[in-house]
Amino acid sequence: MTALNAEGAPGAVFGEGEAEALLAARLELEAGPQVGRMIARIEAMLEAATSLQELQAMLLAGFPDLDAAGLAEVLALAMTAGTLGGRAAVAEEAAGEADGGA
Repeated sequence: MTALNAEGAPGAVFGEGEAEALLAARLELEAGPQVGRMIARIEAMLEAATSLQELQAMLLAGFPDLDAAGLAEVLALAMTAGTLGGRAAVAEEAAGEADGGA
């Protein structure tokens, strides 16, 4: 069990894999719109390009216009949550071993 809580309620305890599933669902919810816009733009480029070289040029020229700020923020929060969750799991495991548990 891990004390990580994706919804922010302190002290919640989750079963094996529950916290990870909640974090993944939350990341999908938060990052989905930004990723969707990027994919839509890339799909439009794919449809418009007449060659791989043209697609490459379009991607290189279009990338600065893709707004990744929101996605970067969500990914940073997800990485922080993952780090804190890992630390909580290690602390719980260490506490269990100190108490004579396995």
